[in-house]
Amino acid sequence: MNTFEQALREQLREAEHNLDDSVAQQLVNARRQAMSARRRFHLPRFMVPALGMVTASVVALILVVAPVDDNQQRQSGMERLTPENAEFYENLDFFYWLAESDAAKRS
Repeated sequence: MNTFEQALREQLREAEHNLDDSVAQQLVNARRQAMSARRRFHLPRFMVPALGMVTASVVALILVVAPVDDNQQRQSGMERLTPENAEFYENLDFFYWLAESDAAKRS
C-alpha cells in the first residue's frame, strides 16, 4: 500500500471512531432492523444434489418404462429396400457401388 492509501485509510478509521451520536444511533437502528427482517427461504446445501439425483432418477425411469420402439423404425426402413419395391431395382447400381465403396474403406 502506498502512502496515499495509508493516509486515506487512517482518515476513514478516525472518522469511524468520531461519529456523532445521532449517526451512530441511526446505524444501530438500521442494523437492528436488518437483523429482525424476515429471512428468505434457502435450501439446505444437501438438498441441491439430492434434487438433482431425484430428477435424474425420474428421467431414467421414464426412459426405461417407455422406451422408443426401434424395431418399428427398423422395419419401416427395411420395407423401403425390399425386392418387391420397384425403387430397389431402379437404384440397384447405386447399392452395388455403395457396397463396393464400403468394402474398399474397410480393407
